[in-house]
Amino acid sequence: MSSSGYALPLRLDIGTSRQLRLSIIFAHAWAVFVVLGLSARNYIVALLLVLVLVSLCYYLYRYRAGGTHMPSSILLRDLGIVRVEFLTGQNRRSKRAEISGDSYLHPWLVILNLRFADGKRLSIPLPRDSLDHNQHRKLRVYLRLQQYRLTLE
Repeated sequence: MSSSGYALPLRLDIGTSRQLRLSIIFAHAWAVFVVLGLSARNYIVALLLVLVLVSLCYYLYRYRAGGTHMPSSILLRDLGIVRVEFLTGQNRRSKRAEISGDSYLHPWLVILNLRFADGKRLSIPLPRDSLDHNQHRKLRVYLRLQQYRLTLE
Protein backbone atom coordinates (compact mmCIF):
# COMPACT_ATOMS: atom_id res chain seq x y z
CA MET A 1 0.00 0.00 0.00
CA SER A 2 1.45 3.34 -0.95
CA SER A 3 0.72 6.77 0.38
CA SER A 4 0.31 9.82 -1.84
CA GLY A 5 2.49 11.67 0.69
CA TYR A 6 5.50 9.73 -0.55
CA ALA A 7 4.80 10.19 -4.24
CA LEU A 8 7.66 11.52 -6.32
CA PRO A 9 8.75 14.13 -7.18
CA LEU A 10 9.27 15.41 -3.64
CA ARG A 11 10.19 19.07 -3.16
CA LEU A 12 12.32 20.05 -0.16
CA ASP A 13 12.40 23.74 0.77
CA ILE A 14 15.57 24.31 2.81
CA GLY A 15 15.44 26.93 5.53
CA THR A 16 17.88 28.35 8.04
CA SER A 17 18.98 25.92 10.72
CA ARG A 18 19.46 27.24 14.22
CA GLN A 19 20.89 23.88 15.31
CA LEU A 20 23.60 24.01 12.66
CA ARG A 21 24.52 27.58 13.56
CA LEU A 22 24.74 26.72 17.27
CA SER A 23 26.86 23.61 16.64
CA ILE A 24 29.29 25.68 14.54
CA ILE A 25 29.53 28.28 17.33
CA PHE A 26 30.05 25.63 20.05
CA ALA A 27 32.73 23.82 18.02
CA HIS A 28 34.63 27.06 17.52
CA ALA A 29 34.23 28.03 21.19
CA TRP A 30 35.72 24.66 22.12
CA ALA A 31 38.62 25.37 19.73
CA VAL A 32 39.19 28.75 21.45
CA PHE A 33 39.45 27.04 24.84
CA VAL A 34 41.90 24.49 23.44
CA VAL A 35 44.05 27.25 21.92
CA LEU A 36 43.98 29.25 25.15
CA GLY A 37 45.13 26.15 27.04
CA LEU A 38 48.24 25.78 24.89
CA SER A 39 51.56 26.59 26.44
CA ALA A 40 52.93 28.40 23.43
CA ARG A 41 54.20 31.88 22.80
CA ASN A 42 51.66 34.67 22.88
CA TYR A 43 51.93 35.54 19.19
CA ILE A 44 51.31 31.90 18.21
CA VAL A 45 48.23 31.74 20.44
CA ALA A 46 47.01 35.04 18.99
CA LEU A 47 47.52 33.76 15.44
CA LEU A 48 45.60 30.58 16.20
CA LEU A 49 42.76 32.59 17.77
CA VAL A 50 42.55 34.74 14.65
CA LEU A 51 42.40 31.60 12.51
CA VAL A 52 39.57 30.21 14.64
CA LEU A 53 37.68 33.51 14.35
CA VAL A 54 38.16 33.59 10.56
CA SER A 55 36.92 29.99 10.36
CA LEU A 56 33.85 30.86 12.45
CA CYS A 57 33.00 33.82 10.22
CA TYR A 58 33.52 31.72 7.09
CA TYR A 59 31.20 28.91 8.18
CA LEU A 60 28.52 31.23 9.53
CA TYR A 61 28.62 33.12 6.23
CA ARG A 62 28.62 29.91 4.18
CA TYR A 63 25.55 28.39 5.85
CA ARG A 64 23.48 31.54 6.15
CA ALA A 65 19.96 31.78 4.76
CA GLY A 66 19.89 32.70 1.11
CA GLY A 67 23.56 31.94 0.62
CA THR A 68 24.67 31.34 -2.94
CA HIS A 69 26.56 28.18 -1.99
CA MET A 70 23.66 26.42 -0.27
CA PRO A 71 20.62 25.40 -2.31
CA SER A 72 17.24 26.97 -1.60
CA SER A 73 15.29 23.87 -2.64
CA ILE A 74 15.79 20.33 -3.87
CA LEU A 75 13.43 18.36 -6.08
CA LEU A 76 13.83 14.60 -5.55
CA ARG A 77 13.01 12.33 -8.45
CA ASP A 78 13.18 8.60 -8.98
CA LEU A 79 16.50 6.67 -9.13
CA GLY A 80 18.45 9.23 -7.09
CA ILE A 81 18.18 12.04 -9.65
CA VAL A 82 17.60 15.47 -8.12
CA ARG A 83 17.16 19.03 -9.33
CA VAL A 84 18.96 21.50 -7.06
CA GLU A 85 17.90 25.18 -7.08
CA PHE A 86 20.28 27.92 -6.01
CA LEU A 87 19.17 31.47 -5.28
CA THR A 88 21.66 34.11 -6.45
CA GLY A 89 20.31 37.57 -5.75
CA GLN A 90 16.97 37.77 -7.55
CA ASN A 91 17.83 34.95 -9.97
CA ARG A 92 17.22 31.25 -9.54
CA ARG A 93 19.42 28.72 -11.25
CA SER A 94 19.02 24.98 -11.11
CA LYS A 95 21.41 22.10 -11.69
CA ARG A 96 20.86 18.39 -12.15
CA ALA A 97 22.64 16.07 -9.73
CA GLU A 98 22.73 12.53 -8.43
CA ILE A 99 22.64 11.45 -4.81
CA SER A 100 25.82 9.66 -3.72
CA GLY A 101 25.40 6.40 -1.89
CA ASP A 102 27.48 7.70 1.02
CA SER A 103 24.89 10.16 2.32
CA TYR A 104 24.51 10.09 6.12
CA LEU A 105 21.13 9.40 7.71
CA HIS A 106 20.10 10.00 11.29
CA PRO A 107 16.76 11.09 12.79
CA TRP A 108 18.30 14.45 13.77
CA LEU A 109 20.64 15.02 10.82
CA VAL A 110 20.90 14.14 7.15
CA ILE A 111 24.06 14.91 5.22
CA LEU A 112 23.08 14.79 1.58
CA ASN A 113 26.06 14.18 -0.71
CA LEU A 114 25.43 15.21 -4.31
CA ARG A 115 27.39 14.67 -7.52
CA PHE A 116 26.73 17.16 -10.31
CA ALA A 117 27.00 16.44 -14.04
CA ASP A 118 30.15 18.60 -14.29
CA GLY A 119 31.93 16.41 -11.71
CA LYS A 120 31.60 18.77 -8.74
CA ARG A 121 30.39 17.46 -5.40
CA LEU A 122 28.39 19.16 -2.67
CA SER A 123 27.59 18.02 0.86
CA ILE A 124 24.47 19.59 2.32
CA PRO A 125 23.96 19.28 6.09
CA LEU A 126 20.23 19.15 6.82
CA PRO A 127 19.51 19.20 10.55
CA ARG A 128 15.97 18.50 11.63
CA ASP A 129 15.04 22.17 11.90
CA SER A 130 16.16 23.10 8.36
CA LEU A 131 13.18 21.29 6.82
CA ASP A 132 9.56 20.79 7.69
CA HIS A 133 9.18 17.77 10.01
CA ASN A 134 7.30 15.74 7.37
CA GLN A 135 9.77 16.69 4.64
CA HIS A 136 12.69 15.54 6.81
CA ARG A 137 10.98 12.20 7.45
CA LYS A 138 10.14 11.71 3.76
CA LEU A 139 13.74 12.52 2.83
CA ARG A 140 15.07 9.88 5.21
CA VAL A 141 12.64 7.27 3.83
CA TYR A 142 13.58 8.20 0.25
CA LEU A 143 17.31 7.91 1.00
CA ARG A 144 16.90 4.57 2.77
CA LEU A 145 15.05 3.21 -0.25
CA GLN A 146 17.77 4.57 -2.55
CA GLN A 147 20.50 2.92 -0.46
CA TYR A 148 18.53 -0.35 -0.49
CA ARG A 149 18.20 -0.10 -4.27
CA LEU A 150 21.96 0.51 -4.66
CA THR A 151 22.80 -2.61 -2.63
CA LEU A 152 20.57 -4.76 -4.85
CA GLU A 153 22.32 -3.66 -8.06
